[in-house]
Amino acid sequence: EAALFAQVNRSQNEQLKNITVLALRGRPDWLMDLYAGSGNLTEPLIETFPAAKITAIELSRVATTRGQKRLPHVEWIAADVGKALKGLARPKGLGAVILDPPRTGCTRDVLEHLMRLHPEQIVYVSCNPMTFARDAEILLNSGLYRLEHVRGLDMFPQTEHIELVASFCTVT
Repeated sequence: EAALFAQVNRSQNEQLKNITVLALRGRPDWLMDLYAGSGNLTEPLIETFPAAKITAIELSRVATTRGQKRLPHVEWIAADVGKALKGLARPKGLGAVILDPPRTGCTRDVLEHLMRLHPEQIVYVSCNPMTFARDAEILLNSGLYRLEHVRGLDMFPQTEHIELVASFCTVT
């Protein structure tokens, strides 16, 4: 349990959740929360989009067990995100994905599987601008997505640590 990640700045975490949910456009039929932990961002998704089918994927079995107890209406998958995405078919309807990877960002296979699923929107939450830039370049170079906006959030004032929330939408 001690190894579970949590945002320690509670007031900024509330801002992060609000910014993430507000970045979502329309009313998606399905949502995926990738690198979901125990549901920090999943919970406001349920509250805002109660009719959407929500899938949360997280490597930590302890975190997914905690998430299942708190949010039983979510489909929880305890697995490596890339391996889990590989086995998933694209759900029907309009979809959106929340990405909140660790500081190392996404692996190439995660981004490739995500582009195969081709959600209408990807909201990328990042704590590392360098790995975000690398991953954003892959999404943009695919020709499938355009960057709609990026917003910074100062999680730890007077330090270099910021959180980014970026929205990628399909190219029409």
